[in-house]
Amino acid sequence: MARPRWRGMLTLGLVSVPVYLYATADKKGTAPVGHNVHRKCMTKANTKKWCAKCDLEIPEDELMKGYDVADGKFVELTDDEVDSLKVESAKTIHITRVVDVAELEPLMVAETNFLISDGTAAAAEAEAVLLAALDGKLAVGTLALNGRERTVAVMVHRGGFVLHILRNTEAMKSLPERVPLPAPNPQMVELAEMLVASMFGPLDLSENIDHYALGLRNLVAAKFDGVELPAAPVQEPAKVFSLMDALKASVAAKAGPKLVEKEEKPAKKRSKAS
Repeated sequence: MARPRWRGMLTLGLVSVPVYLYATADKKGTAPVGHNVHRKCMTKANTKKWCAKCDLEIPEDELMKGYDVADGKFVELTDDEVDSLKVESAKTIHITRVVDVAELEPLMVAETNFLISDGTAAAAEAEAVLLAALDGKLAVGTLALNGRERTVAVMVHRGGFVLHILRNTEAMKSLPERVPLPAPNPQMVELAEMLVASMFGPLDLSENIDHYALGLRNLVAAKFDGVELPAAPVQEPAKVFSLMDALKASVAAKAGPKLVEKEEKPAKKRSKAS
C-alpha cells in the first residue's frame, strides 16, 4: 500500500477527523530518464557541491543549510531549529471557510491529493457525516507541507474527499492581452458545432498513450542492442485554404460529406396554397 505524504487532523468547528494524505498520481513518469554519464567508462557522474568563490569542492563538514536574507547574504538554520517552528497547520487542516464548489477555477489548483480517514470506526463515522454535509461545497483551510504553508480546498469526489493545494494569488498570472475578437460567422459556428458533436463522448484517460515515452524506450532498447530503428513517418498537416474549408473538410472526415452538403443547401420555401 502507498505511504501517506502527510498525516494529521481535519477539523471543522469542534469536529476532528484523523486523516492521511495520499498522492493522486505518480510523478516519476514513464519515459526513460537521461543522466550525465562519463563516456569513457560509462559511469554516472556525481554532482559536486562546488564553491565558485573559493574555486573548490566543498567538504561535507563545511556545508550548511543557509536561508536568504538579502543581497546574497544567508543565515544558518539547523534541522532542529526548523523543526521547532510550531505551526498549527503542520499537524491540522483547520477549515476556516466553506464556499460553493463553483468558485473553484482550474487555474487555482496546483496539485490534488486524496484525503482519507485513518480507518477507525470513530473517524469513519465523522468522515461520513462531513462527506454528506460538504457535498457540492468547498472547505477552505491551510496545510503546512514540504516547508511551506499552503491554502487548501477539501471537496467531495466519488464518495470520498480530495484535497486541492491552491496557488497563491501572487503566483497566478492574468490572461495575456489579445486583439478584440470579431463576431463569429454563423455558418462557421454551425459547422464547428457539428464537428464538436461528432467528437463528443465520455472521458477515458486509459485511451491516452504517451507515444513519446514509448518511442524513447524503444530507441534506448534498440541503441543498446545495436539495432537501427526505421525512421518514424511524419504526418504532414492537410493543406487548407480558409477556415471555412478547414471546417467543411473536418466535418466531412468525421460525419461524412453528405451531412455537409445537406447543411449547405438552403431550405426550400413552401408554396402558398391557392
